[in-house]
Amino acid sequence: MKLDDNIQFSLLLWQKFLLLGLIALTLIALPTAFYFGETKKDIDVAQKELDGLKPTAAIIGLVQMTQAHRGLASLVLNGKAQKMEDLQAKQKDLVQAMTKADSLVKGMADPIITSSWESLIRRWQNLQTQIESSQIDSAKSFQEHGSLILS
Repeated sequence: MKLDDNIQFSLLLWQKFLLLGLIALTLIALPTAFYFGETKKDIDVAQKELDGLKPTAAIIGLVQMTQAHRGLASLVLNGKAQKMEDLQAKQKDLVQAMTKADSLVKGMADPIITSSWESLIRRWQNLQTQIESSQIDSAKSFQEHGSLILS
């Protein structure tokens, strides 16, 4: 008699079912674990996408306000002084939006993004000063605004 025959015949019925159940559980557990692992990765990616919506919306708003500011600045620098009040109001809105975006950017805690953002803020402040003191012409202002938008 072989050893296999002895094991097969020496097990009680419930032990045989237990052994088959353990084998089936192993066959089910491994693919299930892989499935849940991949599902968790998908959920993490989706969460990162959701986390990026708020900063993205803030940046899109900034781009739109910068475009409007560019147009108003061009009008004022070309001699339409009556648009100065509109320009100042848009500038105030833009500064508030930048302050809000600043907290979002710093919340990311990414040194590369933070450094780029701080550079953009400095460029914006320089442009703002030049427009207020009329030290820049309309074409250069338009170009600088475009450069900020592309940043």
